[in-house]
Amino acid sequence: MKKILALVLVFSLCTLFFGCKGGSEQSTPPQKEGEYRLGFSVLASEVGKDIAFKAVFAAVITDTDGKIVKCIVDEADASPDMNDFSESIGKEFPTKNALGENYGMSSASPIGKEWSEQAKAFSDYCIGKTSKQIENSLGEDGKIADLQASCTIYSADLVRCVKQACENASKPFTAKGEVLLGMSVLCVMSASSVPASAAEDGKAMFSCDMAATASDKDGKVYKAYIDEIESYIAFDNDGASLEDPDTVPVSKQTQGKAYGMAAASPIGKEWFEQINALADYCAGKTASQINGSVGEDGKVADLTSSCTVHAKSYTNAVIKALENAK
Repeated sequence: MKKILALVLVFSLCTLFFGCKGGSEQSTPPQKEGEYRLGFSVLASEVGKDIAFKAVFAAVITDTDGKIVKCIVDEADASPDMNDFSESIGKEFPTKNALGENYGMSSASPIGKEWSEQAKAFSDYCIGKTSKQIENSLGEDGKIADLQASCTIYSADLVRCVKQACENASKPFTAKGEVLLGMSVLCVMSASSVPASAAEDGKAMFSCDMAATASDKDGKVYKAYIDEIESYIAFDNDGASLEDPDTVPVSKQTQGKAYGMAAASPIGKEWFEQINALADYCAGKTASQINGSVGEDGKVADLTSSCTVHAKSYTNAVIKALENAK
């Protein structure tokens, strides 16, 4: 009788164990949600003697502990043809990442790699680290010793830009699964530029629209960030810059209230307030939905009380960032 009872007990336990196991295999546990932050930064160089706009860009996604989950860095180097200045007016200047192999660094590189390849190696190195850890890995020569086989470019400015992007990170947003990071930079020498003559000085005006996005695998925006930076460089008929060499262009987001749009705005709001309303509006939408929200007047009808600036170039920047997302 004891043996029979023992066998019944063993059978019952086995049935319970395998029944539970089978049930767990049939139901997939819900995917864990995570909290992340989106950060972006642009650091322009001093104007100096050159008639040029130079800047470093960084976009990051961090976790709530400040560790970088995704990172993208880029640089822009835009200068007009001073022999035919008028031909450069309205011209788009691609960033170094956009130029890719056409930038032409590999032949002169000691490791035979293009700028875009080295920048990617730097970005990959940042993943899993805090900005402080990345900063601590930078040598006195402005390079990272751990990357001597994959990134020999001067990295101090990239590190500084990544650090600032982390410091600028947004409020946390909740996401399921992998979060994709996108960034876009469109640098143009504006139509407001004029060549110099014997009678009057010239003016080169560079404008950069920038956007960073955090999105899901279906291209829906979790968080978006939009900014713009402008650089005005006056020069004489000999092509020499008339600007203070220590002048550093600052983005409109960084300028904040100092930009001074509120007084002229029909809704009494500053540029950064309006553009942040536009960025918030992009959350939860795909590129197609964002594009479809812009009217023929270049504005978003749903934002008449919060954003009356011409939005088309900014929504295009967001859409391009989503297209670039990885």
